[in-house]
Amino acid sequence: MSPFLIGSYVAIWIIVALLTMAMAALARQIGLLHQRLPQTGARMGNIGPNLGETAKPFVAQDINGQTVYIPDPEKPYTLLIFVSDGCSSCEQLAPAIIATAKQEQKHLKVVLIAFNGDEASNRAYAQKRGLSHLPFISSSESAVHFQVFTTPYAVLLDPKGVVVTKGLVNRREHLDSIINAAETGYASIQAMIAGKKFNGNNGASREGQSLPESSIEKG
Repeated sequence: MSPFLIGSYVAIWIIVALLTMAMAALARQIGLLHQRLPQTGARMGNIGPNLGETAKPFVAQDINGQTVYIPDPEKPYTLLIFVSDGCSSCEQLAPAIIATAKQEQKHLKVVLIAFNGDEASNRAYAQKRGLSHLPFISSSESAVHFQVFTTPYAVLLDPKGVVVTKGLVNRREHLDSIINAAETGYASIQAMIAGKKFNGNNGASREGQSLPESSIEKG
């Protein structure tokens, strides 16, 4: 083998080794950046009932003629998800809603609520998005009752109607953060970082107190 070919092979292996080291260094930096970035959860804002507040019981007929009780006394938690036709985020969230309702059906009642449109249009919307099997309330009164006028928005209630957490759920991770509140006892990611758990007695958060343990599994 000529000296030129030998030198070429050596140069190639040196380049490969340098690229490998560069990739390892880049992966480490990405990992450090990921650790420093704050976790994202559902953004609460001032929409909806206050945390720890007990929502008044709400009974309505859904678009399929079934009576829906909110909160559901037979489930550890009731998850209200406000959606609307024409809301692109609601459309993207539909598969996550379906998956969550199926995976958590033993422990969680998922109820969809639309405060615009009539029953016919909302029934067509539910069929188009594969949501027809879920309780779906079409009622403008619901928006006033729960003080929610934006979509997609979620409110998590315990069996007594106490508001555990709430927030905008534009993505699957936002919806997961709502479910995680039932598991961890923290109403939000920020509360988890601060170490303040939910106190359902007065709506405040304080360290060392949490919701009763739930068997809800992560979606």
